[in-house]
Formats: sequence, C-alpha cells, structure tokens
Amino acid sequence: MSAILSRLEREADAYLIPMLLRLYERAQAPQLGLTQIPEPTDAMPIVDTIEDMRIVMKHPEIFEKDFALIDFFGHSRFNTNGKEWALRRSITQACYNDIGKSTKKTLIRENYKTNIEQINIDSPKYISNRILASSVSIFNNAFLSEENPEILMKMFDKIRKILKILQFISWNGSPNIETLEGIHLEVTYLLDLLDLENQRDPAFAELYKRFQDPSGNIQNYRPASEFIMNAFAGSETSATAILWAIDRLAALPQFQDDLAAADLESPEGEQRLETFINETLRYFPPLPLLTRRLSTDFELGDKQLKQGQRILLSIVGLHHSTKYWKDPHLFDPERPEFARKTYNKLAFVPFFSGPRICGGMRLARMEIREALKLFLKRFRISRTDEVIDFEYGLILRPANYHRLRLNYR
Repeated sequence: MSAILSRLEREADAYLIPMLLRLYERAQAPQLGLTQIPEPTDAMPIVDTIEDMRIVMKHPEIFEKDFALIDFFGHSRFNTNGKEWALRRSITQACYNDIGKSTKKTLIRENYKTNIEQINIDSPKYISNRILASSVSIFNNAFLSEENPEILMKMFDKIRKILKILQFISWNGSPNIETLEGIHLEVTYLLDLLDLENQRDPAFAELYKRFQDPSGNIQNYRPASEFIMNAFAGSETSATAILWAIDRLAALPQFQDDLAAADLESPEGEQRLETFINETLRYFPPLPLLTRRLSTDFELGDKQLKQGQRILLSIVGLHHSTKYWKDPHLFDPERPEFARKTYNKLAFVPFFSGPRICGGMRLARMEIREALKLFLKRFRISRTDEVIDFEYGLILRPANYHRLRLNYR
C-alpha cells in the first residue's frame, strides 16, 4: 500500500474510532449519567429509535443503500438498489439459503473443527486466522467449491484497509485526485488478480463461474466485483462475531466454565448458548452503523430530510437504549430479555431487518454456534485485563489478541 494510503489509514483510525466510541456514549448517556448527549458526527442526522428505523426499513426505495466511494470496487448486491439489487441478489441468494440449512450442520462443524484444532495455545492471535479460514471455506462450500481459503484471506487484509479509507474520505469532503488515483490502482489490482486467478486455477474458475450474470440483464456486470464483495461480507461478519464471543468468554471465566460443562446439544444448553450469542451481537454488532441516502425529500420523525442527504442508522443506538433494554450498558451473558424471549425484535437488528436483511443470517448463526461449541470443548481462554481494543472500518473487529491467554481443557 502506498505512503499516501498508509497515511490515510492512520487518519481514518483517528476519525472513525472516536466517532464510534461517541456513538456508544450517545446510546449509553442515561446510564453513564452524561448530561450532554455526544454527537458522533455533524455530517449526518442519526436514526436510533424503533419508530424511525421501522420507516427506514419499510421504504428502501426512499432510504437507498449508500456506500459512496465504496463503488470503487464496482457494483454488487451490497451497494445497489431497486431492480438491479434484486437481479444481483438472485445470483447468490439460493446458495446462501442452501448452506444455511440444518442439514449442512455437519459440514460446517467439521470445517471449524479442522481449523480450531490447528490453533496453538502459544499464539492467541492465530485464533483470528483460523476462524476466518473456516468462514471463507464455508463461503466457498456454499458455491460448491473446495478452493483454498488463503487466496481470499490475503486479499481481505487489503480490502479492510481500503474500505476503512473509503468510509473515512466519503464522510469528510472531497478527496484530491492523487488520493482517488491511489485507491483506484489498489482496487484495480485486486480485481485484476481475481481475473488472473480465474484463468490460472481450475478450482477457482469453478467458484468464479457461479458469479456470472445468467440473465444478461445487468449493465456493465463484472463478476470480480460481485464475487469479492460477497466473499468479504459473507466471511468477515461471521468470523468477527465469533471472535467477539471468544473475547467475552475470556472476560467471564465462571460463565465460560459453566457453558463448557453444559450439554450444548440439549434444548436447555442450546438456549443458554443462544442467549450468550445474542448478547454478544447486541453489545458488539459486526455492523454497528449503516448509512442511507434519501431519494426524495422526507419527514422522518422530527427530522426534515432533503433529497440526496445521508443519514446514519445507529444499530448501537437501538442495542444500547434504556427504552428497550434493562441495563443495556452491561454485558450480561444470560440476559433475561433473550433467555425469556421478551425483547422487542425491532430493537435487536444485528443483521438489519426488512427487505434488505442480511441474506446469510441463518448461515452466520449456525457458524457462530458450531464454532463456539468446538472452541469451548478444546480451550479455556482468559484475559490479562479488562481493556477492550477494537478496529473499525465498516465492520467492528476485536483487537484484543495480545490480552488473551489460551490453555487446553
């Protein structure tokens, strides 16, 4: 990555991490006793109530997906709207639905088992590598491929940095030509690399083939763009949720031991594990915020919004509001709202909701369950302190590996 982009990455961290912390502070202000509500950003009105969020979810034609300069990667189901989004969704959704069926549980379990058994207790940072390898392999399996996950994983390191920079500069005015050219070169290199891999490797070509446009109705369609954004979104979010859950297990030694000793295949054990997973997704949603752009003028609650204006949907705001949760600032692995299923479903949207709900939600949940069962059976994990470090660039990732300690059970 060029010196310009390396500098921009540092600037992005300096902007995005405090902004996200302010988003948490805004949501937790009543519990923290803050008299002044923090404003995470002056650039966008914030939507963080069920009433307003319901309207946004119900009208995707008005509140269009907005990824601004992320269009550098080309178009995919993740940054298009209307008929084009529906066409692109049809290319991949059947595969996500199939791999998320309960009949695929064994395949998913064996995949995670293979990778978790490769984790060495002397290198907690390797946890992230093996969890992501599993998730990428399962993505490949969804599209009937046995392709080595390492190819995509190497690309993901660059994609994370580029997406972070794009998110930052899209919220902070007009970047200069030199910056845009640098990003364009990096993205073009990655997409061209996929095209070359398609020509070189028959196994990769079989995977790549499933991202062709069978209808021929999508203008300027490039399989590489659809493929790379599906691979990244489909793998990164699941892996991140698992890593946050592992981090929370490390912070809760007694709960961790109780869960490891429980029969997690029994209805009671499954419910207890599901409660913990939901609490992890509530507290640390992989996508803590989303943005939408107005296709027309609209009155949303007390907000007078104009065509073209961008708004920030605070998933953190819903998940940490005292309107919907008891003591939401506390992480409770056995939270009563989840254990008793009394929570308001519109206040818990880690995979969003409505027509644009995450297409891989069932698969992600199955991955998280099976990965945690295997991890708990093999390892006991602890933390050296209570400090929570994270990385943020579209996706909220833990960065606590240096604080973790592993032992075999």
